[in-house]
Amino acid sequence: MRKMQNYRMSSSNPSSYRPTKQKHISSVMFFFLLLILACFFHATPAHAKWTSIGPAGGGGPISSLAVNPANPKIIFAGTFSGGVFKSTDGGTTWQPVNVGLTDDYIINTIAINPQNPETVFAGTSWYGVFKSTDGGTTWQPVNAGLTDDYININTIAINPQNPETVFAGISYDGVFKSTDGGATWQQVNAGLTSQQINSLAINPRNPNTIYAGTSYGGVFKSTDGGATWHEMNSGLTNKNILALVINPKNPKTIYVGTWGGGVFKSTDGATTWQKVNTGLTDGSINALIINPKAPETVFAGTSWGGAFKSTDGATTWQKVNTGLTDGHINTLAINPKNPATVYAGTDLNGVFRSADGGATWQQVNSGLAYAEIEALAISHSNPGTVYTGTWSGVFKSTDRGATWLARNSGPKNIRAITINPGNPETVYVGTLGGYNGGVFKTTDGGATWRIILPSSPEQISAIVINPRNPEIVYVGSGGDGVFKTTDGGTTWLAVNSGLTNKDINALAINPKNPKTIYAGTWGGGVFKSTNGGATWLPVNSGLYNGISALVINPQNPDTVYAGTWSGVFKTTDGGTTWLPVNAGLTDDIINTLAINPQNPETVFVGTNSDGVFKSTDGGTTWLAVNAGLTNKNINALAINPKNPMTIYVGTYGEGIFKTTDGGLTDYDFSDDLE
Repeated sequence: MRKMQNYRMSSSNPSSYRPTKQKHISSVMFFFLLLILACFFHATPAHAKWTSIGPAGGGGPISSLAVNPANPKIIFAGTFSGGVFKSTDGGTTWQPVNVGLTDDYIINTIAINPQNPETVFAGTSWYGVFKSTDGGTTWQPVNAGLTDDYININTIAINPQNPETVFAGISYDGVFKSTDGGATWQQVNAGLTSQQINSLAINPRNPNTIYAGTSYGGVFKSTDGGATWHEMNSGLTNKNILALVINPKNPKTIYVGTWGGGVFKSTDGATTWQKVNTGLTDGSINALIINPKAPETVFAGTSWGGAFKSTDGATTWQKVNTGLTDGHINTLAINPKNPATVYAGTDLNGVFRSADGGATWQQVNSGLAYAEIEALAISHSNPGTVYTGTWSGVFKSTDRGATWLARNSGPKNIRAITINPGNPETVYVGTLGGYNGGVFKTTDGGATWRIILPSSPEQISAIVINPRNPEIVYVGSGGDGVFKTTDGGTTWLAVNSGLTNKDINALAINPKNPKTIYAGTWGGGVFKSTNGGATWLPVNSGLYNGISALVINPQNPDTVYAGTWSGVFKTTDGGTTWLPVNAGLTDDIINTLAINPQNPETVFVGTNSDGVFKSTDGGTTWLAVNAGLTNKNINALAINPKNPMTIYVGTYGEGIFKTTDGGLTDYDFSDDLE
């Protein structure tokens, strides 16, 4: 926005300037006008911005945990989409600490400097290593010398005697070493025949001895600080290593966790290995942790069986899952001063804590509101009721997002959600494909769910309901095309005649003529049916073929917007022709669209990295509306149908944000008054 020009007099001799009475009055009036404008703009209510509304304690995928060795009440949690969270009370409450993590909220690993715990490293999935020197308050990228444009850091290990020496294990690029606290890195791969590094561990007594666990290459050992490596796989019948830990009191004793082969143990510094799986009912080991005071006690986190514990050096294992409602453990951590306190980071339900050595577990997710939101839906008949779909399942609010209740008895990995327009207790959700995936339905507001359309390995990407006959529902799948039910999901029929691309990302139904449906595909553009899905025709003239979202103007249904990975396209003739409408958009990857039902010239888009944009002229121009939005990777948008000033957005990693000012949130009028 242009700034107002400062009102200044200009004269070579200011003292000789004598304004007339009329000019003086004009000047006074002008400054009064400025004062009024300033008061008006600064009187904008405090809610006139996006605010985070949860779902608090939603949990979600936790990738890594690290406990401060000097103050074990301080814990860091790395997440798969919400960045880093920090707890200062032993996990009871959490706060996001992501300042500086501007490009990547997918955290694979966290490591704390044992001598100066204010120094923390985070390894990300795309943008390498970030470092904090103030306990996570701020982060800076430290990637000088790391080779790829997109650097996937799987593991970080810090030399306990000289913490300036740091090692990073990278997907496909092996091991990198820094001797200046991450400022610069050098590749140290001599002898590494497998360079997919999943785990690193340093001998605490002799830090020149380092072990690397790899995918399919087994274990490698260096005795010269990483300069050279040697394969150490005698007896290791499974070489897909996911976890590796060293006994701190006897560093020749090492344990590795494998994908599908369980746990192996070496008592001779990795020269030989023995399988130690008695009692271990799940052989896919994602995490291992050793009690530092009693190293015969070992915990294993598995992919499906939850947590296991051994008190005899892995000779035998016992399942320890009481209270652990998520059996997929990604990471484990232990309080070094009080090893009865153990933490487990799970794949769907956040962090669990045990205060009795694993005998019982309690979910500790307060403040961990980082949920990866994939879908949002507002009840048309009761707009105070909002549903959201996350990795962890479904959450429901009946007070416009003030509080949320988990409705997770059935579906997980939600990809689509739709509410019966006349009955907010009836909801359909679509999930990621595979085991226990498909379309689920509830008729009691999410208290119970039943699967009504099991999916193939493909995901359910879109669900729309006929607004005049809610028993008619259409489902779009990511590979199997469109399915239709006319009895509320009791029976289904594939309706794909003419649909030459069955990779459905989006569906939209004409509210005035519900027999007209649009299907957006990935790679095949848009298809249109005018007979309730019986047949389809491509309608792609001028359109990019990768469709991520569709929305119809409810007052003029021949006007349709398509979100693509090449911006927004618009048709005003029911899909016959399309034109790009991207003026002002700074990100052309569009994930979601929403239209103001009362004023359809107002359209919102959610982008992949630049947040929310708003158009008030039917897409001709766009303006970013992101004030207060701390995460700009937007997956979902929903507008209150009765009060369109209230808008919800779902982010990839920081849950839901809400505004009640219709998106008037990115103007900083104070700049105009300088």
